[in-house]
Amino acid sequence: MKSYWDNHYRHMTEDTEFGPGSDLYRQYEFYLDLIGAPAPDAHVLDLGCSVGNLLQVWRDRGFRELHGVDMDAASIAIARERRPDITFHDQKLMDWLAGNDRQFDVVSLLSVL
Repeated sequence: MKSYWDNHYRHMTEDTEFGPGSDLYRQYEFYLDLIGAPAPDAHVLDLGCSVGNLLQVWRDRGFRELHGVDMDAASIAIARERRPDITFHDQKLMDWLAGNDRQFDVVSLLSVL
């Protein structure tokens, strides 16, 4: 299983197609439109954030208190490189949640089993 995800994230480093106008970006915009707009100072947490694409859409909409957690070090390395203004945590979700007492206004879990 680990080799599958390592290969998956390796290909994501070559992904230059994500951004306004791409299918995935529009899909994420749709999800954000469904939940409505919280206050601009809302604290947003994306669990299983992968390379941070969803958090980029939040950022593009003006949100600044953005955090992502993913247990895959390769995806977090890509996320930090592409989006240095967003806070990313390289840790298992349950471990991070158990050791963190921060409060968030919005929590997302897309494609997390």
